[in-house]
Amino acid sequence: MMVGGVGDHNDARGRRLIVVDDEEDFTALISDVFELLGFSVQTCATAAAARPLVAAGCDAVITDVSLGAGESGLALCEQLRDEH
Repeated sequence: MMVGGVGDHNDARGRRLIVVDDEEDFTALISDVFELLGFSVQTCATAAAARPLVAAGCDAVITDVSLGAGESGLALCEQLRDEH
């Protein structure tokens, strides 16, 4: 089975994923899917909450474009790219 480039569930073991979205149902769904594939998943609702999680180390970040409260997922990605 090929999902998002992960052909073998063993490929994801030990990989850390952070999901950033202010919609709890969406983060739960994405988290469940990637955990089934073997990823370790952490979720948060704001860009501010995501920054220390990323600083602690991760393999990928999935974020919504609009995080509410005027926060932008695109801006978060640009900041993370520049910092890491």
